[in-house]
Amino acid sequence: MLSIIVTFYDEVAFLRTALRSVRNQGVENLELIVINDNPERFSPADLEALNQGFGARIIHHTENRGLSAARNTGIVAANGTWIAFLFS
Repeated sequence: MLSIIVTFYDEVAFLRTALRSVRNQGVENLELIVINDNPERFSPADLEALNQGFGARIIHHTENRGLSAARNTGIVAANGTWIAFLFS
């Protein structure tokens, strides 16, 4: 399995495009994980709306912890043998 981790802070205009791009690659056995590192501005409902139709697993930090922490959260959550990062 390939786990792709998308770190999210404030890239609303690009998140759906990024998720669509990953899904359009046609990779089988793919896990897509989005880490919300801006929970003060984007609620779980906001991210679920952006994720609609893509089936990504969304993980929300309780506070902004920075890019490295978001990557690490994704690594811990990933189930894949291979891990890749996509920065939206």
